[in-house]
Amino acid sequence: GYMAGTRPSQPRKTFSRAAILLVCLAVSFFPAASPGPDTATAEELPAPNFIGDSTPYQYISSGNQHSCGIKPDNSIECWGDNTYEQLNVPPPNSNFQYLSAGLFHSCGLKSDGSISCWGRNDNGQSNLPASNTNFIQVSAGANHNCGLKNDGSLVCWGNNTDGQSTVPTPNTNWSQISTGWTHSCGLKSDNSLVC
Repeated sequence: GYMAGTRPSQPRKTFSRAAILLVCLAVSFFPAASPGPDTATAEELPAPNFIGDSTPYQYISSGNQHSCGIKPDNSIECWGDNTYEQLNVPPPNSNFQYLSAGLFHSCGLKSDGSISCWGRNDNGQSNLPASNTNFIQVSAGANHNCGLKNDGSLVCWGNNTDGQSTVPTPNTNWSQISTGWTHSCGLKSDNSLVC
């Protein structure tokens, strides 16, 4: 759930609602061998709010109990639990090219390089970065986010109790970012990994 997927510049695959539903149901009915204490049963999982079964998605991302997908018109549709308004994409719901779902929030990257976040905001994770321009990737973690800018720098915001939003120096030459529960990892342009 909390990993960044393919970068926006990579070709997109189209998934039908039926295929997504099949995967979601398979995960629901066949959980990990030793589920943790917070694992929901199939009966407790919210049902997707499908309008039909043939709308394709260009990209999908799943958080804790919600999922979102980018539709062919570049709008985002979300389904699942809405306790923290994580299904309510703020207007204008258009021009999205990438998205990442966190624990109880999600962030989307727009074609103009700006980021939009929505859902739970108890750690500032749904606030927008001060300089909300020139982003090429965003990754939503549990309660924090990081965005990659086109100049190879990173911007992180939200919870920082474990240093997960502190960008290591030098803040240059990043090529990819992925956020987790209480950590973040990035690839540098020389393919070295920094966490």
